[in-house]
Amino acid sequence: MLIRTNVVIITYNALEYTRATIESLYEHTDSDFCLTVVDNHSRQDTIDYLDSLRPAAHCRKVTIIKNADNMGVGYAYNQGQQVSFDLGVEFTAFCNNDLYFSHSWLKKLEEGMDRERNVAMLCPLRPSAKVMYDASISTRDKLFQMPEAESWQEELRVYTGLSLGQFSEFANRVSGANGGNRIEKIAFPDSLSTCVCLTRNSVFRQIGYFADPKLEQSYGGEDIDMCWLVMKLGYDC
Repeated sequence: MLIRTNVVIITYNALEYTRATIESLYEHTDSDFCLTVVDNHSRQDTIDYLDSLRPAAHCRKVTIIKNADNMGVGYAYNQGQQVSFDLGVEFTAFCNNDLYFSHSWLKKLEEGMDRERNVAMLCPLRPSAKVMYDASISTRDKLFQMPEAESWQEELRVYTGLSLGQFSEFANRVSGANGGNRIEKIAFPDSLSTCVCLTRNSVFRQIGYFADPKLEQSYGGEDIDMCWLVMKLGYDC
């Protein structure tokens, strides 16, 4: 199958969350993809886990980049983006290392990019004041109401009200409550969060790379800077 996306995950310790992120990525992604992990000088336990990663199922290639120092998110994103350029793939999916993926998450984002050819950055729903948990409460307010959990598994169980094996069922329910596969475009000065974000590499080749916050041309955070540059070029987020 055609590999369209390089999934870039930035890691810095947090082995339990990193493992959950990558294991759910492998289990719930049904499009072929490459995986690039950029590590910002984690402890040895995380390095040992990353060294154990191998291609499997839909993950066709694994690239591990180990930085000798914590270079920050923007620098690490640039390293992952360069791998995407070298691979010649159509999209890059930038991801944090504290995620739990639902079934077909990547396929749905790729299909959204195919429907809306002017979209250069596309994110799934995430907890916010605008995204409803159900008819009575937002996903953000539901998150704030949660008691402290002892593990990420318990955190998900309490938040969703379902078992871990039913997480995709929960994701589909929330998606349906918020317009399903509808794409909502933002306008300046709004921006997207790159905690999970699919980007179109043909547009990013025009931009270059995520801005270094130390440089004057940066507007602030990496995700804000990139969204504003994308919209300045006439593309949609």
